[in-house]
Amino acid sequence: MRRKTAIKKSAGLTLIELLVTIAIMGIAMSIGVPSLNTMVKDNGLSTTYNQVVGLTAYARMHASKRHDENITLCKSANGTSCSNASSGFNLIVFTDAGTMGSIDGTDVLLKQVAINDTKIKLDFSGFNNHRIVFLASGKPEKTGSIMVCDDRSSHIHGLVMNMSGQIRKATAAESSCS
Repeated sequence: MRRKTAIKKSAGLTLIELLVTIAIMGIAMSIGVPSLNTMVKDNGLSTTYNQVVGLTAYARMHASKRHDENITLCKSANGTSCSNASSGFNLIVFTDAGTMGSIDGTDVLLKQVAINDTKIKLDFSGFNNHRIVFLASGKPEKTGSIMVCDDRSSHIHGLVMNMSGQIRKATAAESSCS
């Protein structure tokens, strides 16, 4: 009579299989992680740009609705007055009937957005003292541009405002941060 020999099934991996798997995962991670970092930075830049565009439209709309008050949009370190804060700042929109560039007297804070990413920089160019003042007609006091930058000099999103208050995306030639 013949005996049947049982074939043992392995319940795990060999050392070689494990090392090959780890090597493949390491290669995939070395390719994927830098791409993920770039994607996260690009998303942060786009989000901030979209917030600036939205707040600009919001401020212009409120100026044309109110008919008797100027509306100011600016960067603020403290949430109550305009400043040229370089990082960790707020964007504020407020009625500006008193001292230009600060919330005082009867001025009302309409909207505030925190920009917490310390690598994001906003570069106001052409406007008065780093702020956009919309007149009661909805038109800006001056034309200018806002560039949204980060620590990569080649990644810039910008908007340009004309005398009627309309905004457009800045071209590559217009996009630079100081």
